[in-house]
Amino acid sequence: MKENHRLRVMLIMIFVLIVIALGLLAIIIAMSITVSQLRTALKDKEATIYALQYKIDSLSPHYTEKQKKIIATLVGNPEIKILIKKKPSLGGTWGVWSEKNITFITEDKAFVIYDDGHLLGGMVIKITNPDNIKTWKVLWNTLF
Repeated sequence: MKENHRLRVMLIMIFVLIVIALGLLAIIIAMSITVSQLRTALKDKEATIYALQYKIDSLSPHYTEKQKKIIATLVGNPEIKILIKKKPSLGGTWGVWSEKNITFITEDKAFVIYDDGHLLGGMVIKITNPDNIKTWKVLWNTLF
């Protein structure tokens, strides 16, 4: 009888071990499927990010080397006052404070918004030498 009892206990233990092993195998398979789905979702998200980055890059202005020099010469340069005939108000200083205030009409003509902290103005300028603001010609100028 003891032999029979041992055999039953061993069969039950083997059965329990098989059930546990099958359960662990099911968990491993489920986790593998989940990881695969997450990898696919990550690839989709990366593709979306790259597409959005491309759209953002296409919206950004692409300046020529000459236009980059013009922007560098204009932004924050106090010499802009030689292009503006009106005096700034309250002892201020005329300035172009951001490249967003410059819109190129052609390679060598630009619409520029300037201010002194109180008054706002705009002008169209023709640029002959991007490095020398003294050679530029004002085609149109107004205060808003």
